[in-house]
Amino acid sequence: MTSVTIGSSITALPSNVFSRTGITSIIIPEQIANIDLEAFEGTNRLETVYFNAVNCADFMPAFAHPPFHNTRSPALKTVVIGDKVIKIPNSIFSGVTTLTSLTIGSSVTEIGDRSFNGCTGLTSIVIPNSVQTIGPFAFNGCANVTSITLGSELNTIRQSAFVGTRITELTLPENLTRLWEGSFENSTRLRTVNFNAVNCEVGVGSPFKGSQALTNIIFGPNVRQIPAYVAFQLIGLESITFGSRVNQIGDRAFYGCIALEEIVNNAARPQVMINAMFFEGVDKSLCTVRVPAASVNAYKAANFWKDFQIVAQ
Repeated sequence: MTSVTIGSSITALPSNVFSRTGITSIIIPEQIANIDLEAFEGTNRLETVYFNAVNCADFMPAFAHPPFHNTRSPALKTVVIGDKVIKIPNSIFSGVTTLTSLTIGSSVTEIGDRSFNGCTGLTSIVIPNSVQTIGPFAFNGCANVTSITLGSELNTIRQSAFVGTRITELTLPENLTRLWEGSFENSTRLRTVNFNAVNCEVGVGSPFKGSQALTNIIFGPNVRQIPAYVAFQLIGLESITFGSRVNQIGDRAFYGCIALEEIVNNAARPQVMINAMFFEGVDKSLCTVRVPAASVNAYKAANFWKDFQIVAQ
């Protein structure tokens, strides 16, 4: 059997229903609510899945491999998430190491936990503007990804969502309000982060921990608050740029950034520092702070900033 059409009255795909068939593609229709873990066992020619199920149940990979894992469907290359899908179920495409093409529909608001965990064949990830939440470990272990595009309405990225990718640059959107510790952990080639989130909170630990090639963080022109722990112990960080609206720096934001040598601070008024923990471990006498020419004297007189080397931009 090389082709199958699932009727509109069918709501579940039971164990072994398509086991060891010769199908090369399948459309999972809107009404499917349950897919058994072994529904596609041994579908060795299945290359394309069109996933349109609106309310499909999550999967529990702790007990067994999910339905499209490479041990069940070893040829799966393309996944298209339909435009009516709201949530991509937890773990549904986890372990599909052959997956090279992923399209996420325009109505998806949540990408579930571990939904694409370990998809090592992916090289790029595009998150549409509709997505608001990316769950824990959603793209964990996608080790060959070199490009991540995040949608404008994204507000939450949970822990370990993008661990171990090969991206070199990352842009975080303005609407992002919650970035969990380790979200982009061990991004060993990441060098530049364009941080545009206006008011974002970070967990106790940097979202970029283990990304020791990260040398440059640029906080966008609308950013008002530098999150606590955002660059905690990033020992390779050399340069920071603050937008003109930055008026607050979170606790231990740049703690342990021992390689820091330049801060471009575009704020006309020096930020008020409560204590020295923001830049603990930074040799301030060797770090140059470039500020607007009219603000040089104000920075030199400010309790905290005066310890740096203040120069005009």
